Amino acid sequence: MTKLIRHAGLALAFVWLMPAAVQAQTPPTGPAQLSIGTRFIKDFCLEARPDSAMVVNKCNAQPPQAMDYDDTTGQIKTAGKCVAAPAKGQPLELTTCAEAKDQFWTFEGDGTLKSDAGLCADLLNFGKNPGTSVIAWDCAASDNQKFFLTNIRIARADKPAGEAKSDRSESVSGIPSIASYYAQGLCLEARGSNGAISIEVCSRAAGQDFRFQGGNSGAIVQGDKCLTSIAQGSPLELAACKRSPEEDWTFTGEGLLRNRANLCADILQFLREPGTAVIAWECTATENQKWYPAVATKSGAFTLGSQIADNLKAGGITTLSLTPGYSAGNFTGAGGKSLSADAQGNITGGDKDTIVIGGAGVLTVRFKNGLAAPDVTEAAKVGSKGLLPTDWSFFSGSTAGKFELN
Repeated sequence: MTKLIRHAGLALAFVWLMPAAVQAQTPPTGPAQLSIGTRFIKDFCLEARPDSAMVVNKCNAQPPQAMDYDDTTGQIKTAGKCVAAPAKGQPLELTTCAEAKDQFWTFEGDGTLKSDAGLCADLLNFGKNPGTSVIAWDCAASDNQKFFLTNIRIARADKPAGEAKSDRSESVSGIPSIASYYAQGLCLEARGSNGAISIEVCSRAAGQDFRFQGGNSGAIVQGDKCLTSIAQGSPLELAACKRSPEEDWTFTGEGLLRNRANLCADILQFLREPGTAVIAWECTATENQKWYPAVATKSGAFTLGSQIADNLKAGGITTLSLTPGYSAGNFTGAGGKSLSADAQGNITGGDKDTIVIGGAGVLTVRFKNGLAAPDVTEAAKVGSKGLLPTDWSFFSGSTAGKFELN
C-alpha cells in the first residue's frame, strides 16, 4: 500500500490560540502541531467535534485539530481514535482504530484524501462556513475534496518574565449574554411586547441580558421573566416564570441550549442576519443550534497585557483564546468584527463597541436535582448546593456580568 504524502510545500500557518478565528501572523514561537488543511477554504483545518463527527473550522492549533498521520498504515489518529469513512454521504467520524479499509487514507497526487474503501473526504455541498461537515463521497478531484498535511504553530500568550501583574486587568464587567457559535458576534435578544427572541449584534443592550436565576436552577431570566419555548417551530420568548420544563435549560456538551421539554434554541433556516428569529426545534446538534454563555463588555474597558496587545495590533483577528483546548476565556468582536488594541494596551474592536467574552468549557450536566459541573458524572456526587462550577459565576445570579480574567 503506497502512501503519497505531499511533503513538498508543507504549509506553516501561525495562529495564536484562536478557536474559530482569523489567523494572526505571529512569530513562530512555540511547538508546531500537525493538522490537515483544506485547499477549498483558506486557513481551514479538519476538526473532530465532541460527538466524533468531522468538520472543518478555522485552523487554531487546538487538540480537536491535532491529526497524527501514520504514513505506513495510512491511519489518521486523534485523541486515541482513528478517522473513518463509514458510508457514502455520511460524515467522517472518529472510531476505535482497526484494520479496516475505511480507516486507511492516502493523500493522492491530485490532492484528494482517499480511503482504501474508495471514497474521498468531501466538504458537504461545497460549504465554506465554520463547522461544515466533511463527508465520504465518490472521488471527483473537485476543489472541495482537496486536503493536505500542515503544521500549525502556536505562539504562546504566556506572561513574559518580569511583566508586572498590574499590566493586566483582573476582571471584566458587562452584560451576561447568550452568544451564537454559528453567527459569530451575534447574541440572543428579546424584543417586542411578548419578548420574542431573535439574534442581534451583541451590543450590551438590556434586551440581551440573560442569566441563570442562580443556585441549581436551570431557569434563564431577564428581569422577572423566564426564557421559554411555547411549541416546536415557534419563536422562543420571555414569559412569566412557572417552573415548567419549557423554561428549565441546560448548555450541553455539544453546545446546545436545551430545555427539559427536549427542545433546543435554533436559528431559523440557518440564517446569519441580525433580526432572524430563534425558534424551539428538535435537537439535531446542527451548527445553528450551538450557543455559549458570555459577558458582553465595552471596547477598550480592559487589558490583557502588552504582549497580547502587540499581537492584536497586527490586525485580522476576530477571536482569541487565553488557553488551549475548550476554554471559557474566548474573546470575540461583536458582529464578527476584528479585535485590536489602543495605545494603552486596552482591547478594542467589535461592532457597537462591544467585545464578547465566553466560550466552551462552561457547560452543564443535567441531574434530577439540578445543574452540575461537567466533571460531575454521578447524581450522588452533585450535593445539595453550589451545583454550578465557579466559572459560571459570570452567568449566574447576582454575580452575572463579571468575568474573572485570572
